[in-house]
Amino acid sequence: MGNNVETVMRLENAWMVHDYGTVREILSPDFADRNHGVGAEMMPKGGVDGIIEGHEVGRSSYSDRKQEILDCFGEGDRVVVRSRMTGTNDGGLPWFGVPANGNKVDIEYITIYRLENDKVVESWAQMEIAKLMQQLGVGGQV
Repeated sequence: MGNNVETVMRLENAWMVHDYGTVREILSPDFADRNHGVGAEMMPKGGVDGIIEGHEVGRSSYSDRKQEILDCFGEGDRVVVRSRMTGTNDGGLPWFGVPANGNKVDIEYITIYRLENDKVVESWAQMEIAKLMQQLGVGGQV
């Protein structure tokens, strides 16, 4: 068994550069996305392909999207990542009913990964949704 923190760092970096070959290598074919309410509703299908498609939909909302890892640590089969995402809403967020409006966003989120045999088998995430909506100018409408 390899180093789970290194595996998750490889996965996070692959997401940042849209290296879906590496994403497919690291995510288990029966990966379970437990991120209900954090973009899960924008994924038209399940499994790894659905996760990748959802990532592409989210990426299209911010042409200048940048992500950085602020913390990454783990113990046993769990790894926690705290990340920051910045970007300009020039593509809209249709799953939230938000049109493109040129607003800048700067939010953090935390993802917990569980691994088995060097593969990510499930994850959970919490994002600053209220802060995101405020920065997008929709306040309590969503």
